[in-house]
Amino acid sequence: MRVESRVRAWALTTLVVGCLPRPVSGQAFERPYPERILTVETARFAGGDHGQVGLGETRVGPIDGFEILTNTLGDVIGIANGGVKARIVEESRGGPALAIGARYYHSYGGLIDTGVRRIAASFSDVTDSQVRVSGLVFFGTASWTISQRTHAHAALQGHHPIETEFEVEDSTAGGGGRIAFVQGNDVSALAAVDHAVTGTGLLLLGEAGWSFGLERPRLGLGLDAGSRRVRVVVGVLVPGVKTDLATDARDFHVTPTFSLHARF
Repeated sequence: MRVESRVRAWALTTLVVGCLPRPVSGQAFERPYPERILTVETARFAGGDHGQVGLGETRVGPIDGFEILTNTLGDVIGIANGGVKARIVEESRGGPALAIGARYYHSYGGLIDTGVRRIAASFSDVTDSQVRVSGLVFFGTASWTISQRTHAHAALQGHHPIETEFEVEDSTAGGGGRIAFVQGNDVSALAAVDHAVTGTGLLLLGEAGWSFGLERPRLGLGLDAGSRRVRVVVGVLVPGVKTDLATDARDFHVTPTFSLHARF
C-alpha cells in the first residue's frame, strides 16, 4: 500500500509540474530575442510552452512557430485586443526568417473614456465623453542576423480602423468637439534593429520608416533591460497624438511605450 501510495503521489506530482510553465533556462532565453521591437513584430518566436506575461506585451507560444498576442495595458484601460503570429520561413544562411500576423482591437469603455474626458477637460469645460474604437492591424516581417550582437528586421504594417469616435461635450465653447488620435487607413514600411550592449542584460531598440497614410516618417527608440526572467521595455514613438478640439487644438509630439513582463 505504501509503495502504491508513493507511486500515485509521484504520478500526480509529475502531472501537475508538467502542466506548469517551464522556468527560463539560459539556453531558452538565448533563443533569438526579442520577439518584438517597439511597434515592429520580429520573425522570432518564444518557442512552444514559452512566452511572456505582464503589464504590456504579453504572448504565449502553444507550439513552436505560432504565438497568441495581446497587450494587457490596452486590455486594462478599455481597449481589448488580441492577435496571432505565425512563422512562414525559418532563418537560414540563405535568407531571413519570415512571419505574418494580425491583431484586432475593440474598446469597451472604462479607463480610456475617463482619460479622454480628463484630457479634454484640461482644454475646456467638458461635461461628458464617449469612446468607440475598433480596428484591425496586420503585418508581415523579416528578421536576419547582422552580427552576434546585432539583428535587423523589416516589416510592412497595415491598419484598418472599423470604428473611431472620440466625442466630447463642451459646455463652454458650444456643443462639443472631438479628440482625433492618429487614425485612418494606413500602410507603413519599417526597418528595425536590436543591438545587445551587455549580452541580453541591455538591448538598444530602434525603428524607422514611412507611413503612407500619414505621409510622414515614423520613428521609435527604446531600451529593453533586465534579467533572463524579468524584463522592462521603455521607449518613445514619433508621431505622437494629435488632438482636434472645438476649442484648443494641441499635439503630443511623442508617444511613450512601456512593458514590464516576466518570461517563462
